[in-house]
Amino acid sequence: MYNLVASEKEYESAIILAICFILAVGILLTPLLMPDASPIKAIIGEAEGEEYTGKLAVACAIRNRGNLKGVYGLNSRRVKEKLYSRDTLIDATLSWEESANPKNCEFIKGADSWDNVVRAKKTIKIGNHYFYKRGRDEKN
Repeated sequence: MYNLVASEKEYESAIILAICFILAVGILLTPLLMPDASPIKAIIGEAEGEEYTGKLAVACAIRNRGNLKGVYGLNSRRVKEKLYSRDTLIDATLSWEESANPKNCEFIKGADSWDNVVRAKKTIKIGNHYFYKRGRDEKN
């Protein structure tokens, strides 16, 4: 006959094992469940003070660009030290997700850059940012 009553130590061990398992699964799945943090940080660094439309415009331009090369806001002090608000993080995350649909980005007219871009065609001004589209021979 089996003893179906667990001792207190066996119960504690089972709980600790379950917690470790949950943490391990969470650590493994987090990269799959969370959006890529780098573009979100870049949006915060470049457009933190902008309205949501400005954040979306930066997100769309980053998607059009296809990389983060030259996005200086990614390394800003506010981003590195996480000096931004929860609302800013939420807006940046939502704008990045929304920018995945090309229809949501039509308003920037193909822009892949903003602000100080040389030899590029200005497409639109949104908030305090000017957006540009580089020629095909321009490098990112």
